[in-house]
Amino acid sequence: MHKKKKIFFIFFIFWNIQIYSSLPDKHSSLSSEEAFDLLNKFYESGRGFFLLQRKAQFALKNVDSIEILIPEIIDLYDNLVSDNESALPTSGDAVQIILVHGTFAAHFDWYKKGGDFFEALSIAAKDRFGDDVELTSFRWTGYLGCSARVEAATELAELILNSKKKIYTIGHSHGGNIINLASQILELTVEPLSKECRVEKIKKMAKSLFEKNEQEAARWQETRGHKFIRYSLNEITKKIALSIYCLGNKAANILLEDHGFANFRSPISALNKRGVRIEENYLLATPVAAVELAPSTKIINSSFSLYSKNDLVQPVFGLYGKKYNLGRAIVTDIGTIFAGAAQAGETDSEKIVYEYPRHTDLHSATIGRGLFCIPELCMLATDEYYQNHDNQLDIVFFKDFPKFKKPVLVTPSDVQTSTIHTLLENLKDFANMFT
Repeated sequence: MHKKKKIFFIFFIFWNIQIYSSLPDKHSSLSSEEAFDLLNKFYESGRGFFLLQRKAQFALKNVDSIEILIPEIIDLYDNLVSDNESALPTSGDAVQIILVHGTFAAHFDWYKKGGDFFEALSIAAKDRFGDDVELTSFRWTGYLGCSARVEAATELAELILNSKKKIYTIGHSHGGNIINLASQILELTVEPLSKECRVEKIKKMAKSLFEKNEQEAARWQETRGHKFIRYSLNEITKKIALSIYCLGNKAANILLEDHGFANFRSPISALNKRGVRIEENYLLATPVAAVELAPSTKIINSSFSLYSKNDLVQPVFGLYGKKYNLGRAIVTDIGTIFAGAAQAGETDSEKIVYEYPRHTDLHSATIGRGLFCIPELCMLATDEYYQNHDNQLDIVFFKDFPKFKKPVLVTPSDVQTSTIHTLLENLKDFANMFT
């Protein structure tokens, strides 16, 4: 075995020398076409996902000068790692749970190891799935606008495609929309569609995102004087096509040709031949755009959207809704209520204080500990319950009790909520978005 590794290592070093020797002088000039041909030599190493993503980044910059391109190529050379693992993930009982933060929230701790939500969810995950479970913190820029979200969604889609485990996703605020966008991108990448159908779907997706981006830009400028990057419809179309292209679907090349990038070579990845699925998708206070940012039911088995009546942040100046109203087959809307003991250690139901949580409470330890009880509660809810509760679930999560209490289904009229405190805290949440 040691001898085989040695032979492989020598071959790999020789191959890298061949590639490195083909790099032009730093001060020479190449056309974009010649530069992409050079990058294809790296692609042939088999590390297609990473390299195609880098190619997409170059294309977005419209690079014509090798002086700009060469450092990126050197970076690819330095970071190439050879392994003998199969590109095709295997199925099994192992679980990967991906946590995604929202806008302006990359620096928050809740979704990272050591954060209160992360640690509470770890306990809940082991209770449900056993020990073979991995929690992954997904960090993106957190910037405003559809461009940043498409880029983050593409990275998330790549992470899901590369996973060898059953995927569960949890996103807070616009982190939920990153997941939804990733599911749309995955659908356009892996579903067996004709090229013409795929192109039309890409154009439709781009148009809806463009229109939403224009609305957001105008509202943020009007209400906060906040700078918001605007993009043309063609720019957004190109970005989505490149995202799908870099994930390995050559059909997107039709749209790339319209933007002057006609020399890409993209064999469909073996990963796309398997059924890519997200088992369960949890959306926590996610701003709802039921048309533009709905989860793909072809990729996601079940979606659950938690919202609070007193969350002032979720609607984002009235641009978004709180409920999907798309039916349980697509998204289960869940009204969230907190139940806390009036005094520490109290268990007497008469001394419980009910309140609607604020925006950041929806990524608290209370939610994390009880989140995976939701599918069971969905099974308990009858059709009559949904009809009598505005086609949603109403769930109470218990906090500050000595022992964990499972969430329960309720009728809102059965609980009296205290709202003044939570409204004041929500105002603080809203202010914190801009600090």
